[in-house]
Amino acid sequence: MFERFLDGYRNPEYELNDFIVRKAMEKLEEEEKAKDKIKTVIEWEEKSKEIKDGFLESIGGLDFEKCELNPIYTGDIKKPGYMIRKLIFQSIPGFYVTANLYIPGSIEKPVPAILFSCGHSKPAKAEPTYQLAAIELVQNGMAVLCVDPPGQGEMIQLPDREDIDWGVHEHSYMGLSCTLAGMNIARYFIWDLVRALDFLESLDFVDKDKIGATGNSGGGTQTSYISLVDDRIKAAAPGCYLNGRKQYIVKGHAHDSEQNIFDCMGFGLDYGDFISCFAPKPFTVLSQQYDFFPIEGALYSVKRAKRIYALYGKEENAGIVIDKEMHGLSDVLRRATAEFFTRHFLNRPCDKDINPYEHVLGEDELKCTGSGQVVSEFSDALSLDKLIYADYIKRITRNEALEDRVRHAFNIRDHKRRPLERRINPFDFEGRMAEKVFWLSEDEVSNSGIYINGKPTGYVTYMFFEDGTHDMAANKKDIASMLNRGDVFVVDVRGTGAVKGARINNAPYNGMYGTIHKMNSDAIMCGTSLMEMRINDIMQSLLLAEKKINAVSYGNAGIPVLIAAFLNPRIESLRIESAPVSFGEIMGCRAPFDPGIESFAMARAFDCDELRAAMEKDGRLK
Repeated sequence: MFERFLDGYRNPEYELNDFIVRKAMEKLEEEEKAKDKIKTVIEWEEKSKEIKDGFLESIGGLDFEKCELNPIYTGDIKKPGYMIRKLIFQSIPGFYVTANLYIPGSIEKPVPAILFSCGHSKPAKAEPTYQLAAIELVQNGMAVLCVDPPGQGEMIQLPDREDIDWGVHEHSYMGLSCTLAGMNIARYFIWDLVRALDFLESLDFVDKDKIGATGNSGGGTQTSYISLVDDRIKAAAPGCYLNGRKQYIVKGHAHDSEQNIFDCMGFGLDYGDFISCFAPKPFTVLSQQYDFFPIEGALYSVKRAKRIYALYGKEENAGIVIDKEMHGLSDVLRRATAEFFTRHFLNRPCDKDINPYEHVLGEDELKCTGSGQVVSEFSDALSLDKLIYADYIKRITRNEALEDRVRHAFNIRDHKRRPLERRINPFDFEGRMAEKVFWLSEDEVSNSGIYINGKPTGYVTYMFFEDGTHDMAANKKDIASMLNRGDVFVVDVRGTGAVKGARINNAPYNGMYGTIHKMNSDAIMCGTSLMEMRINDIMQSLLLAEKKINAVSYGNAGIPVLIAAFLNPRIESLRIESAPVSFGEIMGCRAPFDPGIESFAMARAFDCDELRAAMEKDGRLK
């Protein structure tokens, strides 16, 4: 239909991404200016509390009740100079956590303890590079608790699902459920670590005033989070995660679900604030110069954090170690980790003669369960998807009128001004006169459509396909049927059809970690979503109609169309073809992953079934 670049009239290929990036940059710069005005410790601690409170609210809080840990020890491995104890504890009743506890061989007085968080590696605590770090720390006289995160190691939550892989795939499916419920999957990662700290404090050989945290990649994320929310961490060294939002957002990489904190750019949580909010305690950033996390961002964040540390007279406590390798916990970063904690906790240099490579074990040797997975080991085991669903049910807030709940879930604008559309290049569509139309949304992002003259009935049918006008050829029969009832307007909301953006990374455009996933993740961190934007696109497009309006939606295009139709009575009737998946299917991880659906707290506020029922009652849903 449209030729590329809207027939040469306008290039929409980077508009949507540029709009989101610009929105993010504006928020980041506004926050930076506010932070630059901070001149005292009191002023900073007020801002720090605001950031921490914003973080906790955005992840859905840490409002779990502390249950008995009920630690289960399933074996000890004795090594020269230390021992590894296999451990299982419950962070929530029925939610089992596996860990390896490294204990120094000779303990004369309480020793420092390090909480080690694992990155995105399937063996998790048994990953050789993570073992090396734990071994070097324990041989330097510190206890180490290396914890499996959900989705990895012995804590794969959906081991029987062939369609959902371990790790980030599980995180994305369950992370989508969390976002729709007004939470973030990070709250479950963090809670496991909170309970791991409780366990460490229960050990009489642990010095409770000398507990540190470290981890690499996804473990660097977890280390940053636990250091932000739990004051028991006295020194922190996250690896291969902290950089700068300004430097990262332009790269085109999507974050993992636990890293997409709703509106973090609005309440002021940049990467560097994990460091600044830890002041004046010792914090070192472990970075790789060749990482996909930009080293420029890490240096920028450390520089800004040092200004806050200087307010406390402790500028030397914020540092960075850089190795010249790709993403990963290299020997240089591992040794820097050991040096950092021995210096701050033991007040001595790190033992240079340790060779941890001699003691690395196989994955099976470090397993805490007999079956290899906690969900199949215990009859009362609760998988994370079930836990998230139960928490979602508890959080449903539907006391207000349905329309109020829908409007509170989104920023729906008061669309009154008809956009200045361009109607160009008329052509013949199956014997009917058609026009190509495009206009600018209120965000100045292009929308487009094909308007086809049909039978003169005084009606126009708006048709919304999953990929807009790009799907017209495959749906000619349906379009022809609608033309017998009046005009037809096939609309492209942003990111679809003729205004579909260029790919900004190597993943499938609409798939996990692809272009839509990346843009929507950034939008969520800005406090909005593609869902919200597309609803507004649809509402604005209705202003172009000079006739009465019917609408038809297809597949997952139907969710924003249903919401817009419910809110706007100008749509006299809506027909839903190939109905979109229900919130129940999504929340139960039973639907295909669709990043375009993700919108904060949408499913908590209402269900699409409610909208359908209301429109059926009004006689508007066909």
